[in-house]
Amino acid sequence: MANPILWGHEFLIKTTTKGSQGEPTITGLSDGRFVVAWEDDSGTYGDTSGNNVLAQVFNADGSKAGGAFRVNATTKGSQVEPTITGLGDGRFVVAWTDTSRTDGDTSKTAVRGQVFHADGTKSGHEFLINTTTAKAQSDPTITSLADGRFVVAWTGSSTTGGVRAQIFNVDGSKSGGEIVVKTQTGNGLPGPTITDLADGRFVVAWNDQNDALSPSLRAQIFNVDGSKSGEEIVVKPPNTALPNYPTIAGLADGRFVVAWTDTSKTGGDTSNMAVHAQVFNADGSKSGSEFLVNTTTAKSQYEPTITGLADGRFVVAWVGPSKTGGDTSEKAVWGQVFDADGTRSGGEFLVNTTTAKSQFDPTITALPDGRFVVAWTDASDGDKAGLTGFRVRGQIFDPRDEGIDLTGGGRGEQFGGTRFNDALDGAGGKDWLFGYKGDDILKGGENNDVLVGGKGKDLLAGGEGKDKLKGEGGRDQFAFGEMGKKNADKLVDFKPGKELIGLDGDVFTGIGDKLDKDEFEIGKTADDGNDRVIYDRTKGKLYWDGDGKGGDDKVLFAKVDPFLKLSDDAFFIV
Repeated sequence: MANPILWGHEFLIKTTTKGSQGEPTITGLSDGRFVVAWEDDSGTYGDTSGNNVLAQVFNADGSKAGGAFRVNATTKGSQVEPTITGLGDGRFVVAWTDTSRTDGDTSKTAVRGQVFHADGTKSGHEFLINTTTAKAQSDPTITSLADGRFVVAWTGSSTTGGVRAQIFNVDGSKSGGEIVVKTQTGNGLPGPTITDLADGRFVVAWNDQNDALSPSLRAQIFNVDGSKSGEEIVVKPPNTALPNYPTIAGLADGRFVVAWTDTSKTGGDTSNMAVHAQVFNADGSKSGSEFLVNTTTAKSQYEPTITGLADGRFVVAWVGPSKTGGDTSEKAVWGQVFDADGTRSGGEFLVNTTTAKSQFDPTITALPDGRFVVAWTDASDGDKAGLTGFRVRGQIFDPRDEGIDLTGGGRGEQFGGTRFNDALDGAGGKDWLFGYKGDDILKGGENNDVLVGGKGKDLLAGGEGKDKLKGEGGRDQFAFGEMGKKNADKLVDFKPGKELIGLDGDVFTGIGDKLDKDEFEIGKTADDGNDRVIYDRTKGKLYWDGDGKGGDDKVLFAKVDPFLKLSDDAFFIV
């Protein structure tokens, strides 16, 4: 199995030269886009007190969908440690640690949240997540549930603290009471991690501090109502080594996998820190044995992040200062794809392209079309923009080893193709389809769509609606089976002599199986009884004339650039 390839280029999450951006968190959205949230101390976006949380929605090709926005409404004190998840209806939720000591929790820190629409506008108001307010509540982690709700877990330091959780309805109201995941009295270890399961349940994993010898790594499955499902799971038993930074992901087949930073110097890595993982069955029993995630063992590997992929595999990213494999700087972000049983799928790969100084704090999410995205904190100032602190970067990866055939669900999706030959059909909704490489077939269907062929010989058919079609290299073909102003597609980069326009003979009638030279007219109207396709070169508009002589009203069917060297050779009949 080959390594995942870079899909597009590394990109900046937020372009700014003021302050620092870091601690990113990422989630995929149900429509194929993704969102990144992060800590920001620039004092911008209406929050000049300490750190605040910002976010940015991205299209499936990595371009920004709108601008960055502030997540937190409360601006007193600092808002830090963001965590994010997408919801089944297309919205998303961000939770974070808040130090404002206001609005229902005047203790040291609280956990707050906000639901957002898919476009980044707020859905409802900011809300307090924790019910217990004594002392500090912090380190939130969040996941969506199959029924549309979501659940947040966090660390509490009250006398009955430990790890707690709360399920929320789709409107942000609480569903049931606060859940005591684990009561423990220690502190100072990383917060919990959470994931949903395919059957609607969820799992929380945490560093357990109640063992006499040393902390262990444990997990608990919960039913949809918040009750415990089965007994507590020992992921990593207590020993003299410290399991740390747990991360968890549900798999497509109903199982789940936990990864962590391991200091045992066993399993093939005798360095101070390595990344280990364990797959579990849906009932919490172990599936196979604990395994080493990283291949490179020089120096330490730590701080893993994990996500399940659409095809049933999973991928782990982590930090490694090994100074090998294309990055000899202080720290780098590495990744590895695994089959569902925990065997390696391909080899270890370098995530970051920018290699100066350090790259760390990775976060990862899967996309519905099979790709995945990693975001991380970067200390390089690789753009020489006068950066005074850290910034956040991202990269899309494609682990797919064959072409895909995807059809949208009618509500507006964004799909990214592979380096092979793909068939992408948006069906209904306002879709964005990116063929990428290979000879692809892209169909917009209904509504106003955006189709981008990418490299290769692609066929782009907008269908109904005012679509935007872009071949973007290669000898592409653009198919038209609709006419009228409401269905006039825009060909963004049409190249006569290289690309072709196909006309449906059942719609564009009366011209046989080929458009003859005398059936093509450059001008504003037909004038000799033969002119069927008219190119208004000053406005870049293509019309169809039913009788060829201007008697019937001409009908707009496409727009191209003005003053192209267009002729009948650019058209064919299908």
